[in-house]
Amino acid sequence: MLQAIDRGQPDATTVTLFDGVPATAVGRIVLAERTIGLKGAKGLQTSRLLNLRVEGDSGAFPEGAELLLFVGDMARARACVCLSDLLGGATRPLNITCADGQVLRLVLLVPGTSTQVVGYVKVTLGVA
Repeated sequence: MLQAIDRGQPDATTVTLFDGVPATAVGRIVLAERTIGLKGAKGLQTSRLLNLRVEGDSGAFPEGAELLLFVGDMARARACVCLSDLLGGATRPLNITCADGQVLRLVLLVPGTSTQVVGYVKVTLGVA
């Protein structure tokens, strides 16, 4: 049986940016930092970011926790997503083009009033 292939979407692969338990439970926690065009564990070979997907226990993070994705400009996030929206299994579409040498930084923002211990989270990025 043949299936139709959507030629409008490039073939996507996934890259795991973070897989574990964040070291601290409050504030701005840098989960990953990669350089576009660099080879190895600190690099990311891609020119376009397609989506962001998060797995983990939705009850393990306080209300108001967010994921911020920075590309190039570390002063302004290119994507800001409520963590609880993604932990339910949703995928956040992105359409971010990256140039060689730009830095990609993934930050978990946990409200400062939280006393809750954070849990396991896995963040993957769809790239083309």
